[in-house]
Amino acid sequence: MDVELPRERWHALRQQHALQDGSRVHLKPRRITRFGDQPVDPASAI
Repeated sequence: MDVELPRERWHALRQQHALQDGSRVHLKPRRITRFGDQPVDPASAI
């Protein structure tokens, strides 16, 4: 999964939530783009 986030926003989130390298976070997409005829289950594409 690719996530695009402006550098300034990333630094603000790291400070606000005291994130360290390797921290586990949960993301909620605002927009999802699918390309072509992909399988319904994304895990099946691995």
